[in-house]
Amino acid sequence: MKILVTGPTGFVGQSLCRRLLRDGHAVHAAVRVAEGKSDLPAGCVGIAIGSIGPDTNWDEALHGIEIVCHLAAR
Repeated sequence: MKILVTGPTGFVGQSLCRRLLRDGHAVHAAVRVAEGKSDLPAGCVGIAIGSIGPDTNWDEALHGIEIVCHLAAR
């Protein structure tokens, strides 16, 4: 499955990403800025979306995604 995780650099998010990758899923991770991609577990595809809010453009991040795990603080 292709899964998007928000909050992937937090304690729970990192653990979930590692587990999903270990289970063979394609994990995409929504981060605020491109530099945040370096904090992701190896194998995650980072997608910079900016801050989450009513004007967030999710088009690229949700393309082809089957499941969203929302762990971000907002």
